[in-house]
Amino acid sequence: MSSVAVPAIIKQTRAPTETLCVEILTEIFRLCVYGDYCRYFDVFNYLKGPWVFGQVSSSWRYVANNTPSLWTRFTTPHGFRHVAIRDPTSMISAVLQRSANLRLSLRLFPCEEYSPEVVEQIFRAAISHSRR
Repeated sequence: MSSVAVPAIIKQTRAPTETLCVEILTEIFRLCVYGDYCRYFDVFNYLKGPWVFGQVSSSWRYVANNTPSLWTRFTTPHGFRHVAIRDPTSMISAVLQRSANLRLSLRLFPCEEYSPEVVEQIFRAAISHSRR
C-alpha cells in the first residue's frame, strides 16, 4: 500500500462515535446532562449541559439540538459569574425553542453581570412559556 492511499483510508473511516444510533446517543446525552447529581444545567455555560455535544461534531449537534428533552430543565447562575455571556437573551430563547412544547422546569436568578433590562428580557422570555 502506498503512503498516498493511507490518507484516503483514514478519510473514509468513520469515528466510532458517529456510528451510534440516534436512540442510544440520545440516552447517553440525557444521562450526561441529567445524571445522578444534576437536575438542571446552567443555561449560560456552553461548556456543560447539552451545549457541549454540539462541539463534538455536526451530527452530534443535530441530535442534541433536536432532542427537546435535553433542553427542558435549566437554571441561570446565581451570584457573580465572572464572565458575562454576550447575548444571554438569545441563549435563553434558543433553549426554549429547542425544548419544543415539553414541560419546563426552570430556576431563574437575577444575574449581577447584566443590566436590569437584560434580566427583564430573560424573565419575559421564560414567562412567555409559563403555560408549559
